[in-house]
Amino acid sequence: MKNITELCQANIAKAAQKQEDNANKTRTPAPIYRKGDKRSLDTKHAKYTVEEVLSPLSVRLSGIPENIHPVFYTDLLRPASNDPLIGQETDDKQPDLVLFETHEEFSVE
Repeated sequence: MKNITELCQANIAKAAQKQEDNANKTRTPAPIYRKGDKRSLDTKHAKYTVEEVLSPLSVRLSGIPENIHPVFYTDLLRPASNDPLIGQETDDKQPDLVLFETHEEFSVE
């Protein structure tokens, strides 16, 4: 009975190692974020600043509306564009938040 248990445990360990090796073939490391980096949640959202790096996979952003939790998974973030096209003006001004009784909207000119 002891030999069967040891054989099963060895097979489970071998299968787990094989699964780990296969999963790691396509994995890429998470990008490194630093406090003060500008990031966008999506191309349609404004730029937000990294306030704190909580782990390699989660960051706290500043400037997020109060009703949204400020901690985000790093796969949801995109680098904020800092290289404008010729003749395009850039500023880090966030859109103004317009408060309605039922919801919030950003006013963009």
